[in-house]
Amino acid sequence: MTEHLIRDIIHFDFLFLTKLTVGGKPMPGHMSNSEELLPLLPMPADNEVFELTLDGDLATNQPSAMIAEFVSGHGEFEYRGRLIVGIETRRFRWVSIGRQFGLATVKRALAGQKVPECQWLNAVVAKYEITPHLRGIANASWVSPDFHANLFPYINSGGNISLEFPGVHMGGYWRWLVEMEE
Repeated sequence: MTEHLIRDIIHFDFLFLTKLTVGGKPMPGHMSNSEELLPLLPMPADNEVFELTLDGDLATNQPSAMIAEFVSGHGEFEYRGRLIVGIETRRFRWVSIGRQFGLATVKRALAGQKVPECQWLNAVVAKYEITPHLRGIANASWVSPDFHANLFPYINSGGNISLEFPGVHMGGYWRWLVEMEE
């Protein structure tokens, strides 16, 4: 009995979470009304401008939910960044800035470009296919009381959102999300 109940709850949650829509149309990577999984789109090329829509009120787009599944000890992390509230649509592009020796050098290389809020990585994961490049947001809004460090989010090679320390050396295979100015 319990086994069936758990399976039904998981199935309900899966259907609920995968039937996300924008403007009445299913988002790529989510189920349509016919419950067919829509294919993910190819990741935009470097410097190609693309549009993302994010529902900041959706529980799965809250900062704590972003890392809950893939970051061990996620309850110890505190998010201190700006929160997106409601549905927002913005334009972005991925930039390649070569090898960097820590987040401080990434921020210098991105000077003059707008760095978005961390929650936008959820919209990327929901819409686009996984690529071999690590993809980050140079926004160290996560604080761990154990390490006393501000961490930044990134999409790892498995397509999961994780957190990284600001002192890590990043090879030229990293891509950084920047927001287009209006």
